Amino acid sequence: MNNPLDTTNDKTKHTSKDGPSIEVLRITVEEQRREYDILSDSKHRVANKTLTLTGAGLALLTFLYADGEIFIPTEIYGQIFYTVGALLNIGALATLLFATKPSGTWELPPEIDTLESLDEKDERKYLEYIKNRYITCYKSNAKHYQTKQRLMNMSFYPLVFGAIILIIIKLFGGQ
Repeated sequence: MNNPLDTTNDKTKHTSKDGPSIEVLRITVEEQRREYDILSDSKHRVANKTLTLTGAGLALLTFLYADGEIFIPTEIYGQIFYTVGALLNIGALATLLFATKPSGTWELPPEIDTLESLDEKDERKYLEYIKNRYITCYKSNAKHYQTKQRLMNMSFYPLVFGAIILIIIKLFGGQ
């Protein structure tokens, strides 16, 4: 009786003396393509969130200082809170602006030069090349994404808390 979970008889189908079969390489490349697409989409979402937070921070500063008045309280505790709120906002905005700066190059799995001069006749070698390029690009691009994600996350709470402090001072406690 054939057991569908028994792969001992299928070893020749999925491996060869040169490595995985072409079928396995195709599946691997397809999985890596999906992971790369997820990473690319995540990068775009983080960039959008970073720009949105930067715009929100700048809109907050516009709201707070549009009338041209600096609303520093006269009490010492109010001045301390004002300074803390202003530093939190300025620090968060500086971090967000730094996060929008391009850092390194976003690598693409198929190198254009290689594709233009493609003369490979062996499908296995080409699939292995693409598989290795996906792995290399994912590692490189994941570093860029993680840096941007970390900077955005690091600036979110200071921006919110600084905004709350400054808005409360502006509405209820300025000069």
